[in-house]
Amino acid sequence: MEPIAVSLSSRSPQSEVFARDRSAGVPVTFCGLTGLFEPARGRDGIRDLSVLFLSPWGLEEMCTRKFWRILAEDFSDLGVASLRFDYPATVNAIDPQEGVAGIASWLESVGKAIDTLKEYSGTSRVVLLGQGLGASLAMMISRRTDIDGLALLAPVLKGRSYLRELTFWSKVVDDALEIPESLREAGVAIAGVRMPEKIAADLRSLDLTAPASLPCDCVFVARRTASQNDSAFCEGLRERGRTVTAIDYEGYDELVSNPLTQKMPSTVPSELSTWLRSLTGFSRTVAGPPRTLPAPAALAGHGFQEVPVRFGTGDRLYGTLCRPKALPASAAVLILTTAYDHQAGWGRSSVELARMLAENGIASLRFDAAGAGDSPPVAGRREQILYDEWQMDDVAAARDLLQMSTDGAPALILGRCSGAYLAYNCAVADPNWAGCVVINPFTFRWRTPPSEDALLHVPRPLKDYSQKAMRMETVRRLLAGQVDVRTALTNILKRVFQRLTTALAPVLGPLLPLERWNRAVHRDFRSLRDRAAPIALFYSDNDGGLENFRFHFGENGERLKAYPNAELHMLAGADHNLTPLRFRRDVQETVVRLTRSLAQQAARAETAGSGTIGTVAPEAGPVRAPRKTTAVN
Repeated sequence: MEPIAVSLSSRSPQSEVFARDRSAGVPVTFCGLTGLFEPARGRDGIRDLSVLFLSPWGLEEMCTRKFWRILAEDFSDLGVASLRFDYPATVNAIDPQEGVAGIASWLESVGKAIDTLKEYSGTSRVVLLGQGLGASLAMMISRRTDIDGLALLAPVLKGRSYLRELTFWSKVVDDALEIPESLREAGVAIAGVRMPEKIAADLRSLDLTAPASLPCDCVFVARRTASQNDSAFCEGLRERGRTVTAIDYEGYDELVSNPLTQKMPSTVPSELSTWLRSLTGFSRTVAGPPRTLPAPAALAGHGFQEVPVRFGTGDRLYGTLCRPKALPASAAVLILTTAYDHQAGWGRSSVELARMLAENGIASLRFDAAGAGDSPPVAGRREQILYDEWQMDDVAAARDLLQMSTDGAPALILGRCSGAYLAYNCAVADPNWAGCVVINPFTFRWRTPPSEDALLHVPRPLKDYSQKAMRMETVRRLLAGQVDVRTALTNILKRVFQRLTTALAPVLGPLLPLERWNRAVHRDFRSLRDRAAPIALFYSDNDGGLENFRFHFGENGERLKAYPNAELHMLAGADHNLTPLRFRRDVQETVVRLTRSLAQQAARAETAGSGTIGTVAPEAGPVRAPRKTTAVN
């Protein structure tokens, strides 16, 4: 097969860094919450000590998800079981109908999680390990006799200061995404995630700089190196008789700034492991769990029910099945992750989409690809998983689970950015997919496998370069040496060559490498057309991928007319991530419309005696939007 026909990038022997395969954590549900239990697998026995992870909030939570999994696996190898879970109305947990009743409701969930962890692990001693706001919750737990230690990573000590920091970083994120002021989220919010109002209200009076009491006396603190408050906090604890192990949180900024570019801290895991070994509970061993862990119960919300699942070879992948509460699903959607975001999606968008689909009679599966979020990597794969051919194996495993769970209902595959690329290529390669929805794909095919550096410096549209060249800010950055001139010039030349290829293609045709690339993309589109598989394309009107789209299909998509199964949606003013809710609603309504149409076609085919689908489409009606959400005006 010629190189251009390779759907996803080739494996690199130099980047095969994982020595062995692991299963994902064991999915659990309790008290309307979802979690992952990591059993102890230590060679020297199961320690009478377990760890409860308490997550930070918002963008910081998304960035630490993978880090939590890595720590849980390290602790498991030491013989220490653990549990990580989602607070009410966060990530994959159910949103309480009456709303979140302030910090007290999150503290209550922590108490229930401690009891669940002890039951599942068979241990009597627990460590509370929290980062950011999670560290604050650890300090606020009432004193108990079963807490061996507190591990506080970059703890939030003063609520008002934390809210001011969130406001600042929210503006930084929105500015980077070029979100107009009129479309930015009101209240306390960051990266599309809005903090419950009662939580924010409680935080305004929170002050843990000198806590009068703690759940225990043994404390581990990872201090932010630039924070004098963290150092003063540690000294204050020592003065009040606490046993404090304090280290600098090396790599904190690189961990929490951006899921795409993040790097895992190098020293914190080993320091934490050493500290765990010093605790009382670690010196004792136990028989382990008193019984077989129960299968996770389905969690119900308005019009939907969800259950966390492990699947794939060796239970290596973790995801969430979301189904209609009453009727069998008439169709299904596989929701892919983007970059290194976990299955909840940017701004919790995948959770929101899944539950809205269920209200409209459509099932879905959202999951973490291997090496992202809560799914461990696979031996032999490279650490940089984006645009890697191996991801097709993950999608195939997810497809099998989705088909089995919905009795073979017609299924769409959906993704954004790198997830859109994967969704499109899987739909082309696998006729089991009835269609696809692709949102802001940078490209439909890579001409050559992209390097990690190339993924961080993708070419922008030519007009972007011309506009920025006229700004004084660009001149100042050039003079300060803050612009990678070589990369910028390379990307500009790539765009110029695309324009020249378009002009010369009628004369030189396949002699041009870019034209061969273009014809390969059209060959793929014809295969979808011949199968009558719908493809919905969504683009933000200033997205970096538009230049490639226009190269293939014309300035206004006029060459898409050759594909009646394809539809183009331009989202004026949208950012690449579709952060404002109004743009996500556009996607939701299109997905419901397409899946309803597929379900009706399947029902008609079955009635005619030629179909194999065992479900009947519900009567068409208005698309029901998710409850408890408000469109941005």
